[in-house]
Amino acid sequence: MHPFLKSTGWFILAVILSIVLWGILSFFIHYEVLFFLGELGSSLALFVVVFAIIGFIRLPFHPIKKWYNNLYLLLFTAIFIGLSMLFIGLQGALNDLYKQQYGRTEVAGPVERITLVQDYFYMISGDWHDDGYLDLPKINKDPFTYYYNMDLARAEEAIADFEAMVDTRKVEWGNYFGEEFHSPVSVVFYEHPYQLPYEDSNAYGVYQPYSESIHVPIKTNIDEEFYERILAHEYIHHLYFSFDGGVYAPDWLVEGVSVALEREEKKIEFDPRFQVVEFDAFNYEQGWDEHLAVPYDIYGQSGAILNTLFETIGDDFLVLLYEEMPEREVDEAFEIVVGQSLKSYADEFFEAYSFANEWLFANQADFTAEEKIDNLEKIIKTIPNAVQAYQQLGAIYLEQSQPDLAVIAYKKALELDPNNIHRYYYLSTAYLVTDLEQAINIMAEGLDSIGHNQYQSYLELIRNIASDYDEGNPYQAYYRFIQSGYFSSEKDMKWLIQALIDQYGEIYTNDREQLEILLEELSGE
Repeated sequence: MHPFLKSTGWFILAVILSIVLWGILSFFIHYEVLFFLGELGSSLALFVVVFAIIGFIRLPFHPIKKWYNNLYLLLFTAIFIGLSMLFIGLQGALNDLYKQQYGRTEVAGPVERITLVQDYFYMISGDWHDDGYLDLPKINKDPFTYYYNMDLARAEEAIADFEAMVDTRKVEWGNYFGEEFHSPVSVVFYEHPYQLPYEDSNAYGVYQPYSESIHVPIKTNIDEEFYERILAHEYIHHLYFSFDGGVYAPDWLVEGVSVALEREEKKIEFDPRFQVVEFDAFNYEQGWDEHLAVPYDIYGQSGAILNTLFETIGDDFLVLLYEEMPEREVDEAFEIVVGQSLKSYADEFFEAYSFANEWLFANQADFTAEEKIDNLEKIIKTIPNAVQAYQQLGAIYLEQSQPDLAVIAYKKALELDPNNIHRYYYLSTAYLVTDLEQAINIMAEGLDSIGHNQYQSYLELIRNIASDYDEGNPYQAYYRFIQSGYFSSEKDMKWLIQALIDQYGEIYTNDREQLEILLEELSGE
């Protein structure tokens, strides 16, 4: 036989034997040992590659004389390392799946791994059906069937939380989906998030449309408000899939609906510090999956765009959209309902989103007040829940001696972010001159629910303004507030003094003269 053909035969045989060997090892050797062998093989491969390359030079001392034998050695090394990584990666995925499915951390045995391989290929092909929860204890309460893998008392507590949420919000959700749906659904409560089916450690809930089953962990080690949002998010998925009747829609729309409606007040705080993901990059499922490394960016943006659509089109936006979708693609249906193509709308939205991302935290010293206001209004027009934009807008209006407009902006910021004590403070300052009683009431309301020592001091100081207030000399009480040093920045003192002069322009006193002198000093005049 010709030496070249003989070498080719040996090469093919070695590749086949390597595949078989690695396959057997991967199912019978502990994962950590398999990983060690892969690392060892990768380290030795460098020496083999150098050895084969030297063989091409045909040095006299090299034992392999034929060029094709050195080529086969290089190819075999590359295939061997590739196979190693493939089988190690597969077993790593199977181990993760085993932990998620069974809640165990030990490595699955050979028989269990073989079963998991079948499950894994179902998963990556999109045909995965997880019905392991059917073996768990269950409670039937029409229209829900509850499964649980913890003690009965905690399961009953979780069921009560879920049913209370559905009962409280069913009318609200009926507004968005056109009618109340009563289709049967299974709710599966797990003790730990990692027991959720085929999900990574960042997941806190799953909805499986094929079985109409919601999978969520109980609220152990989860913030109560966040837990309620998880329950709502997955149940909204159920409402959505019951509502759309199997009509295809991209994942951003499906997830965006749940994100937009999961909060009871339907408000998503826009946070421009997060990376902007281009909308058309996750218009379809594959693109969505590619960006799951930064899930907040995707979920937050898709939820924000749905929030905007609900506010501009109305709560019946989904009803209108799905009246068109059975006969049309989602892009065409969107254009009929919104009056603008999906691509055009998305491009405008993310242009504003990206602009906000870059501008809100940029150095704005070179912009005039008018330019700042124009830019902020541009952001707000497209992203109504950009709370930082309203916050900045209020500050600019105060600097421009327009406290009434500042009140409007700060009110909106507080509405969007009601659990932030700073929002109460800024709204209170906007009322400080025009409506002192309202300034006191707002700050007191905020401190009643959210304690804050610094703002408690501010509240005492403005109460002193009210107690010392003299209609014949309103400047005196405010002057004492300024002298207290609470407003430490020149910018705050300037707008406050100017607001006092504008408010009480017909009253002239010595205190006003002192304030005017201070204003000139602060302005550098």
